[in-house]
Amino acid sequence: MPSNVKGITEEVCAFANASGGVILIGVDDPNNIKGVTIDSGKRSAIQNSINEISPALKCEFYIVGKKYRKLFY
Repeated sequence: MPSNVKGITEEVCAFANASGGVILIGVDDPNNIKGVTIDSGKRSAIQNSINEISPALKCEFYIVGKKYRKLFY
């Protein structure tokens, strides 16, 4: 996971400029779930930063683990 919100937003923008895809935060390159803690402040900062991308993107965010849960849409 990039260490700052700007890094995450740049990754999202790169996918949007290609043919889309999935960004997994807390999963390493060999697909091992490492986990990550994202508090509500950081989650809001990520959402706000992505909302500034123009044209607007449709993004869905989930927690990966025993159960998938939608964080925001």
